Amino acid sequence: MTSSFKTVVLALAVLALGSAQASPEKYKERLAQVMNNAGPPVGSVIYHGTYSWEALGDHSMLLWETPQRAYFVDLDSICDELPWANAIVVDFRNMTLDSKFDNILVGGRRCRIRELRAVDVKGLRATQRQAKDNDHDD
Repeated sequence: MTSSFKTVVLALAVLALGSAQASPEKYKERLAQVMNNAGPPVGSVIYHGTYSWEALGDHSMLLWETPQRAYFVDLDSICDELPWANAIVVDFRNMTLDSKFDNILVGGRRCRIRELRAVDVKGLRATQRQAKDNDHDD
């Protein structure tokens, strides 16, 4: 196997682990955590590839470039298969992920990115810890 082929196979395996289906309440809670730590919408970001991803509902997701860098991505409403997808493909060009022009492929559908926001990962992790501590206090 060539090195680039191994890289593609590994990337697809990681993406296949990406998203487990969750309840609507969990999606709402997680989406609120992400949005509380998301910056303003941006037109584009420098993007080197996908580390992981997480569905946040029918057509929004948390796209991890690295364990320290993540983006909130809102997709066209036709992408309602996202919560059940086992894998996605991020279709981007020239090391730039662009809202309005680039796509996420979900279940054979090409879903245009409508909104893209950088997420404060440290803040998101702090929010998660706080929510977990609050759950244990109940």
